[in-house]
This record gives sequence, C-alpha cells and structure tokens, in this order.
Amino acid sequence: MGNMMARTMDENFEKNKKFMSEIQVIQLDRQIHMHDQLRLRRQAMEIAAAREMFFWWAAFYGTALIGAIGGVRRAKKPGLLIPFVPLTFIVAYQADLAYGTKLSRITGEVIVT
Repeated sequence: MGNMMARTMDENFEKNKKFMSEIQVIQLDRQIHMHDQLRLRRQAMEIAAAREMFFWWAAFYGTALIGAIGGVRRAKKPGLLIPFVPLTFIVAYQADLAYGTKLSRITGEVIVT
C-alpha cells in the first residue's frame, strides 16, 4: 500500500515538474516577446522625435538660407553663405536619421560584449 502511494506521488511529482518547466518556457517566450515589443516602441519614438527635430531644422535652414541669399544679392558678399556648409551637414544628418536608414545602421554597429 505504501509503495503504491509513493509511486503515485512520484508520478504526480514528475507531471508537476514537467508542467512547471513548460510554464517557465511559455513565460520566458512571453517575456522575450514583450521585450521586443518595448524595443520596437522605443525605436518608433526615436524615429518620431527625429522627424520632429528634422522639421524644425529644415524650417530654420530654409528660412535662414532664403534670408542669406537675399543678403548676398544686396551686399554682394558671398561669404554670408559660409555658415550654411556645416548647417547643411546637420540637416542632412537629421534627414537621414528621420527618413533614411541611419537608425538601422546604428543598431547594426552595436557591439555587445
């Protein structure tokens, strides 16, 4: 009688152990999925912020460039356009970050140690 009870308890223990390990696998899969969803949302927020910043940079760049071109025509000094060289790179970087593949290139270069 005791042997039969012990065998039944061992069988139940093994079933419970198997069930718990399956639950742990399911829980781990859900955590991985949730982490991926959070990462994608974070990237979407970064892209949205970059696009918003690009709108501001482009508006400033366009307005300042139109004003500078008007100043060059009146004053006949092409040196007024020199500050637009680095500003062009800034606007191009923001455009690449907002609408190009800059973010995927950045994540591709991440070195995980």
